[in-house]
Amino acid sequence: MERLIEGFVDFVTELEGMHEVLFRGALVGTVPVAKGQGAVGRIAAVIREGAEAQVFADVDPEPTARMLFAAIHEATDAIIAGADREIYLKAVQRFVRRALERSPLKE
Repeated sequence: MERLIEGFVDFVTELEGMHEVLFRGALVGTVPVAKGQGAVGRIAAVIREGAEAQVFADVDPEPTARMLFAAIHEATDAIIAGADREIYLKAVQRFVRRALERSPLKE
């Protein structure tokens, strides 16, 4: 999961000005994306598979994926705005890890 987060951050930061067009421009929501193929759907699939393999906590994949994507995207926005990449990358990776880690106690 950490490599996927770093890959997303690197991909988006390399887009430079295209980031605004793709994520906030007039086309957002107008181009159909097959169910489960957007960022949130793909994260949900990873969460679902991880939970089934008992590697991740047993969480509801869809809302958890949406919240994790929001955190990853916000960290990326901060990096683009000039925040320290390593600090934000480590923070969001830690946040995601904690959100998905299995607890020894029953939830």
